[in-house]
Amino acid sequence: MTYITDLPAEILEHIGLALTTSTSIVPLILVSRWAHHQFQHLVWRRITITATTSTAFIPTLKDHAHLVFSLRFQDAVPKEFYQIAFPRLVTFQLYNSDYYVKARAMCFNLADLFRLNPSIQDIIINAKHLPLNKYFWNAIRTSLHNLRRLYLAGSGDIGSTMFHRLKIYDHVICDIWRRLEEIEHAGGDRPWFNAAVEGSARLKSFKYYGKRHFMRRAPGLWRGLRACPNLTTLHCSSIELDRELIAIGESNKPVWPHLEDLSLEEFGWNDDETARLFFSHLGPLKHLRMTRGNLGPRSFDLLRERHFDSLRTFCVENNRNVTSEMMLGVLQNCSQLEVFEARRMPLLDLRANPGPWTCLGLRRFRVILETDPADPEVDRMFFEQLSRLTNLEVFDISWPFLKGVAWEDPQQPAPLLRLDRGLGQLSTLTQLRTVNVESTGQELSIEDVEWMLEHWPLLTRLSGQLSSDTDIEERLIGLLVDRRVVCDQFTHSTEILYEYLSSLFSDSS
Repeated sequence: MTYITDLPAEILEHIGLALTTSTSIVPLILVSRWAHHQFQHLVWRRITITATTSTAFIPTLKDHAHLVFSLRFQDAVPKEFYQIAFPRLVTFQLYNSDYYVKARAMCFNLADLFRLNPSIQDIIINAKHLPLNKYFWNAIRTSLHNLRRLYLAGSGDIGSTMFHRLKIYDHVICDIWRRLEEIEHAGGDRPWFNAAVEGSARLKSFKYYGKRHFMRRAPGLWRGLRACPNLTTLHCSSIELDRELIAIGESNKPVWPHLEDLSLEEFGWNDDETARLFFSHLGPLKHLRMTRGNLGPRSFDLLRERHFDSLRTFCVENNRNVTSEMMLGVLQNCSQLEVFEARRMPLLDLRANPGPWTCLGLRRFRVILETDPADPEVDRMFFEQLSRLTNLEVFDISWPFLKGVAWEDPQQPAPLLRLDRGLGQLSTLTQLRTVNVESTGQELSIEDVEWMLEHWPLLTRLSGQLSSDTDIEERLIGLLVDRRVVCDQFTHSTEILYEYLSSLFSDSS
């Protein structure tokens, strides 16, 4: 018989790294002296320091500093913790929820930390109102020569001071930009990179997420990104169309020949502009996300012509121009598809497009479905197609009327997950883990849920109201809880909220 103590050290290291938190590692090292000797160093791999951490911990932390790879500071950490050297530190994270943080002192502390830890490759800062001044940027430029990723998120003026008050330091940011492989900025009132964008052969991933429903200008952004030939990931939201982007669309040669992951959110461009600016010259895409945008017939024709063979992710939530015919075209022709998220699909259209779905590797299916209660055959057709997706892990047909769907849209009947409607065809979905039927009017029976538990052995979460009968609902929840399946029941509260908001609209009219 082979015991865990007989495994090679390399395998044991992989086992220990799979335990991502100290709370999961500590019980392991308390099992025996052997386990303590083998795994105790992993406790120090990821360290979190908070405002309540006593400075008395500093000597112990210094003794084990060589074991720390990831360091996270939460809120107002004492200055002394910024003055510790960690020889193997790779990732530094700062999370600050205090709006009244002393920005100048914080930047001085960060500069000290960077100078003492030149091995840092990833910087993640999520803070409220933290202007990053010249001390912060200069410390990165002079100390962190191996910096690979910079992530800034928060609200207020994070990252903006450098560009709006200290223009003479733009060359510092430009120098940093040219070193990075990944740049990500979320939130904030202004993009911190406006004045600093320059071409970079190293940059592979660029992500900018602005505030929703507020278009902003980013002068120089597209000009700089155009000079980044090795870009593989581009995520942008809420940025105005400008002449630099138009120049990209008019280019005779591919600007980003290696681009695989494209996400565009909240853009005011029409279908022709979207087709011309992106789909007409990009190479085969693997991941496409266009929420609240304009993906119309012309863009879809180019998508089908150039990208269907490589597409793995197709997310077009709240994109009103995407028709059910387009959605079914994706499911029937994108054999590599793994994630499919769309806005609304009437199942009656399956009669006009009965071709088999070829995306046999699909793992996530999230669509608002509409059916005809008087025609159970429509549900059976849908279940027959769904039964082909044997790798499906997430099945979400919830009605997110509080997540962007217009108030005037009526709630349409959804397919019922019942045995008498064809549920039995889904016995092939043995990998299914999450099912969401929120606000779909399900009327499940004990037999239906028992069938799910028997044929979906990996099921861990079932969300939504399962029956309008309170007694049956309680029995179903008890049955699921006994099998350790998480039940999220939000329907009653959301329906009350929906009725209240609807009454407000009707009163105002």
